[in-house]
Amino acid sequence: MYAATSLAILVVMGLALIRAILGPTAFDRLLSVNMFGTKTVLLIAVITALCLAAGCFLGITGGFGIYRLPDFFTRLHASSVTDSACAFLILFALMLQSGFTLATVKLCFIFFFLVLSSTTATHALAKTARSRGLEPLLGREDKR
Repeated sequence: MYAATSLAILVVMGLALIRAILGPTAFDRLLSVNMFGTKTVLLIAVITALCLAAGCFLGITGGFGIYRLPDFFTRLHASSVTDSACAFLILFALMLQSGFTLATVKLCFIFFFLVLSSTTATHALAKTARSRGLEPLLGREDKR
């Protein structure tokens, strides 16, 4: 649905660009440039909605992974992978909405901090679990 919407918006933007170049009067050119700008904002809104939906889906999937997976290491893997991707998609959507401002730079710094801290924390948790004697399942059945 998002792909069809984006494609339709891109087609209309192309038609508006053609009208802006080949318009018979200056008024037609002005209207087509205005329509092109409006469709650009609409396309940014569609991409933002797509990124937010995918980010929320990944966040929920990570939560189910923590709940449903059998051992500590697979739960850790599910949460760390979906956490990074979820943060990227949601922060990218926020960057699209904020435009080229100082808020975008701050969102970039937040993303890089999240990537560095979540991977470091995941590695520290896994290393501590291994040093304390916790072994991964590695294909064997859980015999509790």
